Amino acid sequence: MNTKILRFILQGLGLLILLAVTIFIVLRWQELPAEIPSRFDAAGHPESFEPKTALLSLLAVAWVGYGLFTVLSYFPKTWNLPVKTPRAYRIAGVLMPVLGLMLALIFGYLSFCSALGRDLGAWFLPAVLAGIGIPVLVLIIGSFGE
Repeated sequence: MNTKILRFILQGLGLLILLAVTIFIVLRWQELPAEIPSRFDAAGHPESFEPKTALLSLLAVAWVGYGLFTVLSYFPKTWNLPVKTPRAYRIAGVLMPVLGLMLALIFGYLSFCSALGRDLGAWFLPAVLAGIGIPVLVLIIGSFGE
């Protein structure tokens, strides 16, 4: 598959996720509890609570982070790659939207669970570590080929 098409699909999915979560929170704002979980332990259980306005900060961080990944994906010369080969830049060109999508998934799920007062689940931390670690390892290992 063409990397430009793949990047477009990945960026579109991340954008859709953040839009869906933002719309969900805006539409259900009045129904949300006054206090929501704001910090979770490694098992995904809430440890502390904050006013529901903390969701706005969480969404802002998600949008800014996603925007930065999206913008940076168009400026490959700013990336600090282990090797600077055409193959490394091709892999990194897909990695940036993958990481942006992961950021959207992570923050979207965090916002959704916080809004509903749900546990994250014990699987959340390993999934986040794998979802970020595996693409980065692919970049590092794949960069040294060719």
